[in-house]
Amino acid sequence: MYRFKNKIVLIRHAATVENQKKLCLGWIKTHTKKKELKKTTHSLIDELSLANIDCILTSELNRTIVTAEYLNQYLLVNEMYSNSLFNDLNFGIYSKKKPALIKKKQPEIYDKGGLFKYDVCLFGGESLQDMEKRVNKGISLLENMAKYRKILLVTHGSFIMMMYKVFYNTKYNEVYLRLHQNLENKLFKFE
Repeated sequence: MYRFKNKIVLIRHAATVENQKKLCLGWIKTHTKKKELKKTTHSLIDELSLANIDCILTSELNRTIVTAEYLNQYLLVNEMYSNSLFNDLNFGIYSKKKPALIKKKQPEIYDKGGLFKYDVCLFGGESLQDMEKRVNKGISLLENMAKYRKILLVTHGSFIMMMYKVFYNTKYNEVYLRLHQNLENKLFKFE
């Protein structure tokens, strides 16, 4: 079991134009609006300032980097790194497409409840099972880095939900149903 001793804080990146259009994102370039960056900063900056962050980590996707850079205008953290382990679920050919296209082109990915099956890959992308392997590697990296510093990880909703799944040994779809509508402008801590 991973232990961070309250040294890891996670946030989801600021909303993008594509988020607002309800598109699948994945590993694509997106457009973060300044209004959404301000909203995220306004909502979280007091809590983040109290967290005494030493290091900011992001995925390699621009929406997390832009959010982190904007927040860091106020946090003034010297260390900032990006790593692909913290990337969003890879939606493959469905990136920048409506979720209905997945149901049309790849219905076998869905279970009876209408959620993704754990071990079925999106065309050109990854499965939730693949993502869990990557998230476990990311958690190990976080655990090692948290020995010496307090970390803010600016990442994606899918990463946060998968981290919950791994950390609390539960099913991803249970976490998804509980959290997917409640990720914006919120701090997540793992102890």
